[in-house]
Amino acid sequence: MGGAGRRRCRRRSRGATLLELAMYLGIAGIVAGGAMAYYSSASMANRTRESSERVLRIVSIVREMFADQEGYQDLTPGFLATLPQIPRSWVKNGNVVTPLGGRIDIEQSGSTSVFMIVVQDLTANSCTRMLLMPMGEMRLWVNGQYISSVPVTPDQAPELCDRTRNWIHWDYS
Repeated sequence: MGGAGRRRCRRRSRGATLLELAMYLGIAGIVAGGAMAYYSSASMANRTRESSERVLRIVSIVREMFADQEGYQDLTPGFLATLPQIPRSWVKNGNVVTPLGGRIDIEQSGSTSVFMIVVQDLTANSCTRMLLMPMGEMRLWVNGQYISSVPVTPDQAPELCDRTRNWIHWDYS
């Protein structure tokens, strides 16, 4: 009996049990989910920054083009997509768009010395993030509501961008 019992005790298991495999897969899934969430957040932050930079670049282009004129009376909707300074990669279906997917429109505002830029079709998250970006000296509207205290705080932004599709309107002079 002594020899057979010792042989059974010496038998080693080969490979992992089903429970161990399930634990490994569970841990791998948690790590992968965390990595995907981090990538998604970083990607959204990057697209928001690029969208804000795009709007500010458009402001700069318009100011340069109209520097020797008395106002912005020649600005019309659709004007942006025709400008040679606007990269073709910014234009989709005849409209200038943001990396967030929103359409950018521009036209003269009520006064000839002011032009407006409107970014439309923003999700609540995109709108919130874009409101928190520095956009220079301007007047701001969100979904038709004039915002007198600029810059917008992180507490205000989600309340302002509470629709499925939001729009932000900046007036620049």
